[in-house]
Amino acid sequence: MRWPVSRYPGLLHGWQGAAWVRFQEGATSPRLGAAIERRLAEDGAGEAWSSMFVGRAADALIASYGVRAGIVDGASWRRARGAMVAAARASRAWDVTFGAAGALLACAEMAVVNEHAAPRGLIARLARRVRGAVDAMRPGTAGWFTGMAHGLAGGILALECAESVGGVAYAGRQAHVDALVAAAVRSQDGAVWWPQHAGHKTLDMQSWCHGTPGVVLALLALHRLTGEAAYAELAEAGLAGMDWLAAKQPPDSSTLCCGRAGIAHIFVEAYRVLGAPRWLAAARRIAPAPTPGARSLFRGDLGRAYLLIRLDEPQRYAMPGIAFAR
Repeated sequence: MRWPVSRYPGLLHGWQGAAWVRFQEGATSPRLGAAIERRLAEDGAGEAWSSMFVGRAADALIASYGVRAGIVDGASWRRARGAMVAAARASRAWDVTFGAAGALLACAEMAVVNEHAAPRGLIARLARRVRGAVDAMRPGTAGWFTGMAHGLAGGILALECAESVGGVAYAGRQAHVDALVAAAVRSQDGAVWWPQHAGHKTLDMQSWCHGTPGVVLALLALHRLTGEAAYAELAEAGLAGMDWLAAKQPPDSSTLCCGRAGIAHIFVEAYRVLGAPRWLAAARRIAPAPTPGARSLFRGDLGRAYLLIRLDEPQRYAMPGIAFAR
C-alpha cells in the first residue's frame, strides 16, 4: 500500500500512520528509513498542530522508532523533536486530536521507544494547558465533549501520562474522574454510555473520537498505566454499553476514527487488557471488511487492514495512539 499524502501531518491523516504500522510489524529496512527521512525533510511546511494525531509530535514519534531501529539518523530525530517542541509552544490547542493532550500521549509512547526520547522539559507546560481545559468540565455542567478526541476522557489520560512520564503530579484527578462518571448514562442492568456531549439527552456520535467507545479506550489505557482497578470496573460497564451499541446502533462509517473499525479495535484492546474472550468475539462481529479507499490509518483502509492483523494476533499488536499502555 502506498503511503497517504496529506497536508496534515500525523497518525490520523498522514504518512506517519503507515510508518507507525510498519514499525509495529517489526520493519527495519534501510528502504523504510530512507522513506521516513525523505518525508521528515518535506514536513517543514504546512499546519503546525502539536499532537501526534494531527501535528508535529507524530514526526518526533516516528523518528524515535526509526532511531531505535537504526534506520533514521540522530540529526533527523533532533530536528523532528525540535519541531514538536516549537509547535507545542506555539499551539493553543489542548485536545488529543490537535493539541497538548495528543502531544502528551506521544511523549508517553516516545519514552517507551527510548527512555530519553520524550522532551521532558515540555511535559509540565503541556499538562498545564490540558488542566486549564478539563478543570472547566465539572459535574452539573453541560455541553463539553466526554470522549477521547476532544473531551474529558482524553484529557484525563493525557494528565496521567504527564505524571507517569514527566513526574508532573496529577492534582485534581478525583474531580475529573467524578465529572466523567457524572456524565454517564446508566441502564438498569449496569451498562453505561457516555453521550457525545455531557448533559445531552441523546447519545449522538459514538466512536473512537466521541462518546462511549473513546471513553472506554481511555479507561483501559488508564488501568494499564496506573493499575487502578476502578478504571477497569468503569471500562467493563462501558464495554457493556458498547456491546449494545454495536448490536443496535452500529455507525455507518467503517473507519477507525469514526466508525466500526474503531469500535472493533477498542474491543480488541479490551481483550488485551482484561483477558475476556467475549470482547475479542465482539470485535470480530463488528469488524468491517477492508475496502479500497483513502490510505490513512484513522480515516482510511489502513485502519481496517491493521484491524485484521490485530484480530489474528491481539496480544502482539498495539492500539494506535496508546501503544505506551502495553
